[in-house]
Order: sequence, then C-alpha cells, then structure tokens
Amino acid sequence: MSGHGAQRHWKHVKDDSGIKVYQSPVAGSDYDDYKLETVVDATLSALVAINSDAPYMHNWMDSMESNRQVSGDEQRYVTHTKTKVPWPAKNRDAVVETWIEQNPETLQVVMTFHSRDNIVPVSKDYERVNLVEGTWTFTPQGPGRTHVAYQNHAEAGGKIPGWIANMFGVDVPLKSMKNMIKELKKDRYRSAKKSFVVEPQ
Repeated sequence: MSGHGAQRHWKHVKDDSGIKVYQSPVAGSDYDDYKLETVVDATLSALVAINSDAPYMHNWMDSMESNRQVSGDEQRYVTHTKTKVPWPAKNRDAVVETWIEQNPETLQVVMTFHSRDNIVPVSKDYERVNLVEGTWTFTPQGPGRTHVAYQNHAEAGGKIPGWIANMFGVDVPLKSMKNMIKELKKDRYRSAKKSFVVEPQ
C-alpha cells in the first residue's frame, strides 16, 4: 500500500464542522494521500454498518452513482462502485475489496480496502480506477462515542484535470463525512448491531 503503515508527514490543510483534513505526498505518485479525522456520537457497530451497507452508500457518499456487493460476507467482501465525475472527465468505476478487523484489547476497528482486478468487466462508459487503497479506523472514546479516521489514496486513471483531482481529494471526502454523520442518526444505523464487533462498556 502507499505507505499507510509507514511513518508519514501529514500537513493539516482544513478544519470544517469539527472535521480535520490532512494531506501527504506519496512517493512515485501524482496524487496525494488525504486523511480526515473527527469524533462522532455513534457506536462501533453503527460505523461498520453504514460503511458496509453497499446499496445505501450513495445516500451519503458524495458523487457516488451506485455501489453493489459483488461477493463475500460481512467481514470480507468485494464491491463495485460507480462515481460521477464533472465534465469533461469520464465517470469512474472501481472494484474494491474490504476486510474488517477489531483489536481485542483496544476494541479499535479497522476497515481496510484496496482495489481488485479481473472481477468485474471493464465498461466503455467508465474509466476504471485501478488503484484504490485506504482505511476507516474507528477508535472508541467511551460507550457510544468514537474517533473516526478516514485515509484514502487513489490513482484516478486516464486524464483528469488537477481541479477535479483536488476536489476528490478534499471536497468529496469532506462532504461525505458530513453526510455520514447525519445519516448515522437514522434508526437504520443508530440501532445497528454487528455480531463480530465488541462495544466498549
């Protein structure tokens, strides 16, 4: 992966609605890594539920056209995502595998995702994003309160103007996180339970 486990040099670039945005260069890439952090009033199960609820994610994930689970189970699965991109760029799609792990001592939950090849045929209507990788990290701050960190790196594929690349680096994740926080208040997620997730007491 693009140095997710290595020591990184993050530059704090934005604060908005309690969400901090950081940027870090990636060796050998024209695209930076971005990281967003905030604290939300939500359980670990609620956060896992909303981020693995494939067909509903377009309700809060900014610029997402559609998302469907292709294979897998609750803790490891593959999704096919279609993303709307402003003209003149072509809309993108990506095939991504996600797996979910919880530290039994700290109860921190990490959802790791990365792109997969040769699972869904390439469509002429979409530019395939061949490299996507990142994490959602949920760290309990007490019952019903969680620190959320989202980190993502993607190689957009094809030719894409710099302003669109920057939009998807900062603006789209920021809007998405704001939307997610609102969506978490709905009963669908607020009362969600995941049998493989242990909550702090």
